[in-house]
Amino acid sequence: MKFVVLFVFLFLGVVSGFLVENGNATSSTHQATDQVIQNMYNLIVNEQRSRLQLQKLVTTLSKKVDKLEHAQGQIQTEFLQNFTKRLNETNVSVGFAVSDPDNSSGSALKFKQVIYNSGDDYSLSSGVFTCRYPGLYFFTATLFRKPGLRESACDFSVNGIDQLSVNSGTDVNAGYQSGSASLVYRLKAGDIVMLSDCIGINYLYAFSSFTGFRVSY
Repeated sequence: MKFVVLFVFLFLGVVSGFLVENGNATSSTHQATDQVIQNMYNLIVNEQRSRLQLQKLVTTLSKKVDKLEHAQGQIQTEFLQNFTKRLNETNVSVGFAVSDPDNSSGSALKFKQVIYNSGDDYSLSSGVFTCRYPGLYFFTATLFRKPGLRESACDFSVNGIDQLSVNSGTDVNAGYQSGSASLVYRLKAGDIVMLSDCIGINYLYAFSSFTGFRVSY
C-alpha cells in the first residue's frame, strides 16, 4: 500500500511538473490534482483507522476467547470433582449395629456393645447416628424385655422429630418379650437419627439392639 501511494505521489508530481513546464497547467488542473491528493490522503487515513479498529476487535475477541476457555476449564474441573465425589460416596459402605442398652441413657438410648460401626458414624457416647453420606437408609430396632416387668418403648427420631415407635410388649405375666420396628428414610448429610423418648429402659435385656445402614445413594 505504501509503495502504491508513493508511486501515485511521484506520478502526480511528474505530471504536474510537466504541465507547468509546457505552460499548460491551469487552475482547474491544479484543483484536480489537489483533489486526487486529498482523496489519496483520506484513503490512507481511513485505511489506518480501519486497521486500528480491526486490531482492537481482534484483541477484544482474543480476551473473550481466553475467558471462555478458562470458564470451560473450570466447568470441566468442577464436573470431574463432583462426579468423582459422587462416585466415591456411592461406593462407600455405611452402617452400624449395636446392642446391650445402657440403662443410664439420657435423651437418646445408648448401647454398650458395638457389633459393626462403619466410619464411626454412630456415637456410643451419645447414642446418635450422624449421616455423612446422603442416601436412602434402613433402620431397625428390637427391644427385648425381661420377664415379669412393665413395658419398654422408644421412638425413632430423625432430627429431633419422632417418626414411629417400637414397643417390647405390655403383658407383665409373660416371659421374655420383644418388639421390633423398622424405618426407611432418605437422609441428607448432617441428619441425625436416634432412639429417644424411651420408657422402661431399666427392664431391657442385653439382646436389645439398634441397626442402620444405607440402602442406596
